[in-house]
Amino acid sequence: MSYTNVQIANLALAKVGDEGGQITSFTQDSKEANLVNKFYEPSLREVLRMHTWNCATASTEMTQDTSTPTFWDYQFSLPADCIRPLQLFRSSSSQRYVREKVEWRVEGRKVLTNFEQVWLLYVKYLTDPNQMDELFIRALYTQLAIKLAYPLTEDSQLVGLLEDEMHNVILPEARRVNSFEGYVLPSVDSEWLEATMTTSSASNSYPPFAQSSYGTLPY
Repeated sequence: MSYTNVQIANLALAKVGDEGGQITSFTQDSKEANLVNKFYEPSLREVLRMHTWNCATASTEMTQDTSTPTFWDYQFSLPADCIRPLQLFRSSSSQRYVREKVEWRVEGRKVLTNFEQVWLLYVKYLTDPNQMDELFIRALYTQLAIKLAYPLTEDSQLVGLLEDEMHNVILPEARRVNSFEGYVLPSVDSEWLEATMTTSSASNSYPPFAQSSYGTLPY
């Protein structure tokens, strides 16, 4: 089933028991529409940051900034549609999708790292309901209902019940289903193994596991 933003808003209104306040647009002259118009966008952004939604996941090769950060070697700007950066991967001309632990940090809208070529896996800004899966939509209208509940009903107990459903029912189920939609080879996180991957320049020899990888990035 496909949804519109207005239908999602009406599901939120129904969830707080306001069946009579169903709206036809965000800009109509009613208390319900004014509140929906106020809270829909913050609710959408919050839900996008709450979970690594498969329907909102994207990847891109990043373009290096010309300026150099203070404590890192390279700096990259986050994509304009990036809501939440997830992982950074080293890339090269010969191995563009090496899935390897890369040290990085976000400061503002910048990604700082010591690698010159990198790929970013991130949660993107998603506005089209046709691209949202059913659990995402359920999470969105529930989060919107949490924000609408007290202004419309002044019932703090209802707000608590909705928050409990969101965090103890909807999000755990979304994480469970999300985990079935793909498979990534297990990565090895071991300081010992990383130490063995150092090449001896003097002898031009390779220690055990020097040719091993940490798996591959499936994006």
